[in-house]
Amino acid sequence: MFDLKQLQALARLFYSVEGAGFQIGFVFLGLGSTVFSYLWLRSSYIPKLLAGWGIFASLVMAIVTLAVMLFPRLGEALGLTYMAPMFFYEVGLGLWLLIKGIRAPI
Repeated sequence: MFDLKQLQALARLFYSVEGAGFQIGFVFLGLGSTVFSYLWLRSSYIPKLLAGWGIFASLVMAIVTLAVMLFPRLGEALGLTYMAPMFFYEVGLGLWLLIKGIRAPI
């Protein structure tokens, strides 16, 4: 059937495909979150600054993840630091909704 080297190569292939799948998912997550943040901005349910930060953070996540897919050495240099703006947006939005709630326009 398969010798040891072929099985190891197959395992490395599946491992790299899993990483690429996560990166593709992060690109779509960033793009979807950009649209979602834009809708928050247009609705005026949350402060415009928070919604604007969400658009910025989402675009950073989508664009840099795409750049990491194209230039893998960039990913080695950055690690996950480019996702920090998204972390602060998600935590800030969650706290705002938990504490203040939605400010519905009249």
